[in-house]
Amino acid sequence: MNKTSKKIKKQKKIVYDCRPEDAERTNKTFIQNFPYNYWQHKINAIGEYIAYPEKIKDEIRFEPDNTLDESIVERFKMETHMTVFHSAETLFLILLGFLYEPNSIPMWISRCTSSQLQGHIEKLSKEGVNNLITNPNDWMRSVLYPVIDKNHSKFEDSKYSTKFTMDFIKRLAKEYVDHVEYNSYKHGLRCTSGQSRLQIKDEKSGKIVLDSSSDTINFLELEKIPNNNETIHKFKESSKTYDYERDCGIIRITTNILSNIFSYRQLLIKRELVGSDCKIKFLPFFFKFDKANKVFEFNPKNSKGGLITRFSFTK
Repeated sequence: MNKTSKKIKKQKKIVYDCRPEDAERTNKTFIQNFPYNYWQHKINAIGEYIAYPEKIKDEIRFEPDNTLDESIVERFKMETHMTVFHSAETLFLILLGFLYEPNSIPMWISRCTSSQLQGHIEKLSKEGVNNLITNPNDWMRSVLYPVIDKNHSKFEDSKYSTKFTMDFIKRLAKEYVDHVEYNSYKHGLRCTSGQSRLQIKDEKSGKIVLDSSSDTINFLELEKIPNNNETIHKFKESSKTYDYERDCGIIRITTNILSNIFSYRQLLIKRELVGSDCKIKFLPFFFKFDKANKVFEFNPKNSKGGLITRFSFTK
């Protein structure tokens, strides 16, 4: 257990039925093979058909499939939206694993139940990582930039980028907690995708003064109401709008953070396995946003203009 993590309540000691060296090997294997670019690869593949729907006929549709191209594109956009939350779960579990059991991360993740994870995420949405660990900034920076010390030329950049990452994690956790449509998607695909349009005309001139459309997700929402000795289940049809480009930007940053966590550590393990003392090239991402909220507010297409950079150095 990480000694710097704060004790919230006394818990029973967990004992793993394996030798310490086996746990260490399992941990290294997990880190070495972790596909940190998976989520970006997924939305890139989906995005190809959203950008070029003419490919759907020959590469996606099958006999006797008669689904409209427009419907397939809408569902691909919905899949991207849900990937925001799926990738967020991955990031939260990885960070919590590094926090609580850095030497047995996959074991900690394996025994973290859905309700426990939900509790962790709700706490992150309110407090971030600040109340989980002593010196949270130093800890987070060591996870993201393990070879950048105070004497490094990119030390100040790493501090700024770490502050952004901590704000991003808190905001991402809030996004996760607030979006109930994810449960409808995960359990039975109980949601439909579509588009909504808002149009406002000037009463006098008849001219359109506002015309906008957005992607939507429609789902059934359940509310449980206690009533004496029974519980009333109240259902309501809900609809939420989302921004496909915004979602892609969030997933891109989540992937960048996972890359910072794993890429250098994977190279370290590889060097150890081959018994080499060669230098390792580290290509971390640095975030230059003023506030994490900007990622969730504006079109992430604009974020490519120097707000996410990479710096290459060897060690």
